[in-house]
Amino acid sequence: EIENLDTLDLCQSLNITRAQFLKIMSDMKDRRRNPGYSRYTNQLFMSQLSAEECGVFQEKLFKFRGFYIQRRTIRQYSYNAAAHALGDIGEVSAKEMEADEEGYYIRGDYVGKLGVEKSYEKYLRGEKGIEILLRDAHGRIQGHYMDGEYDRPSVPGKNLTLSLDIDLQMLGERLLKNKIGSIVAIEPETGEILCLVSSPNYDPHLMIGRQRGKNHLALQRDMTKPLLNRALMGVYPPGSTFKTAQGLTFLQEGIITEQSPAFPCSHGFHYGRLTVGCHAHGSPLPLIPAIATSCNSYFCWGLFRMFGDRKYGSPQNAITVWKDHMVSQGFGYKLGVDLPGEKRGLIPNAQFYD
Repeated sequence: EIENLDTLDLCQSLNITRAQFLKIMSDMKDRRRNPGYSRYTNQLFMSQLSAEECGVFQEKLFKFRGFYIQRRTIRQYSYNAAAHALGDIGEVSAKEMEADEEGYYIRGDYVGKLGVEKSYEKYLRGEKGIEILLRDAHGRIQGHYMDGEYDRPSVPGKNLTLSLDIDLQMLGERLLKNKIGSIVAIEPETGEILCLVSSPNYDPHLMIGRQRGKNHLALQRDMTKPLLNRALMGVYPPGSTFKTAQGLTFLQEGIITEQSPAFPCSHGFHYGRLTVGCHAHGSPLPLIPAIATSCNSYFCWGLFRMFGDRKYGSPQNAITVWKDHMVSQGFGYKLGVDLPGEKRGLIPNAQFYD
C-alpha cells in the first residue's frame, strides 16, 4: 500500500514529469486498459528501467513505501549490426491488442515490431503459463485453487537461427558507412540470405528499454531515414544484371541467335535525340561478348528490333510479349522473404508508356 508518497522525489528518481506520473496512474486505474486492476493487488507502474535508473531508484526505495523492483529479461544483442533484419520488440499497443484475435496479449506485454522479431513473433514469444488463484473480496491472493492442480507452467519461445553471416554483414555495413544504399548477398544453391545491409542503419541497442520510444522518434525524424529498410523497401533500376534476362527473351523470340546479328556500339546507342552511353570496347558484338563486356548498345538494339518486328502487329503488342517474358522470369513480384515490408518491382506494360 502506498503511503505518504513524495511525488516530486519519485518523478525525479525515475526521470519523469508530474504529468507523466498522473498519466501512468490514470491508465493503471482504467479498467478498460487494465482489466485486472484492484487497489489491493500489485500493479505495474513502470517497465524497462535502465541500469542507471534502477540504481538510483534502488537507493531511494525505502522512501517509496509500496514500491518494489522486479527483474525481468530483455533482449540483448551481441553485435551492433543487422538492425533492419533483426527488428525489435516493444510494448504491445492498444491497436495491436484489438487486432489480437487469440486474446494472447494484455497491457504490459511485449511484441515484435519489425524484422524477424515481427515475422516470427508467434514462435519467439512462447506460451504463457496459467495460475488459477484464490482471492478475497478485495482481490488479494489467498492461494492456488486446488493446490495448483490446474496450473500450467509457461513454455519458452523457440530458438531461431538466421542464415546471416555476421562477418559478411558487418563488412557490408562498413562498406556503406556514411552512404545511402543497400547490399543483399544470397546463396544461389539454397536461397539463404547471407547479408542484408541497409544504410544508413542504427544500433539495435537503441530499441531496448524505456528509451525505445524516444530513440524511435529521433530515428523517424532523421532526414537520412535510417529506419527505412532499403534492401526490402527500396525500388531501384536493376542495371546491367537485367541484360541476361533481355538476352534470353531475344533468343526465345527469335530476335537474335548466339552468333548474329552483331550490333554496333559507337560509345553507346543513338536513335534520334535518345542516347544511352557505353564504355569503350570492341564493336560490333554478338550476344556472348556483349554480355561479357556489358554493352548497353547491344541490348538497346535488341529491344529496338523486337518492338519493331512486324510479327507482333504493333509495338504495343511487342511490349506485352516482352512483359510476359519478364513476369515469367519472376520480375515484378515479391520474393516472399520472411521479413515484413517487402516492396515489389515494376514491369511496365504498353499503357505505362502512352
